[in-house]
Amino acid sequence: RCQKLFEKGCIGGVEIRNRVAMTAMGNGLASWDGEVSLELIRFYEIEQEAVAAIFTEFTRMDETSGACNPNQLCIATRKHIRSTERVRCHGARIFVQLYHG
Repeated sequence: RCQKLFEKGCIGGVEIRNRVAMTAMGNGLASWDGEVSLELIRFYEIEQEAVAAIFTEFTRMDETSGACNPNQLCIATRKHIRSTERVRCHGARIFVQLYHG
């Protein structure tokens, strides 16, 4: 039965290498302005060793508003999403949990 867990799967149109996912959880590792910090990149790189899909913590869509917690992720600009290249090179896919407080 557990064999299926390690088979390829799909989320929408995105193929993932297995069916192990890290669910969204707040970790407070983003910088004060929502940019991805080196600590957060390392956290996702460690997790991606086993998982094929990573769901980020709740992420705001605007730099100047929408934050309800300190160090909350943001995806307003290119600088905010730089971690995806580092994690994707290991084969994991990142899905963003959007939130606007």
